[in-house]
Amino acid sequence: MLSTADVVILNGAAMISARGEFDRFTAHVLDEAIEEAVAETTGGVCLDMSGVTFVDLSVVRLIVAANLRLRDSGRFVKILSPSRTVERLLAAMQLGDGLYV
Repeated sequence: MLSTADVVILNGAAMISARGEFDRFTAHVLDEAIEEAVAETTGGVCLDMSGVTFVDLSVVRLIVAANLRLRDSGRFVKILSPSRTVERLLAAMQLGDGLYV
């Protein structure tokens, strides 16, 4: 399955809609979308992960790293609408619902 991450910018904030399978081989797709969102906005970055069918730890690390980079400037990364697959991984890592990483 093709992995996609589309960025929409609105009022200084970004929404990234992720679809497909994300692992160490496809994490760069999400990473590039996050970098685009960070460069083009001054607000937070929200990730709609409702269309993610597989995710591994490398992607969670990527999201946490992005959040740590943004935190100093008062910005954030937030996961919205996680798929069941994403919810299970976040729960296993004790990161919670609708996570602000």
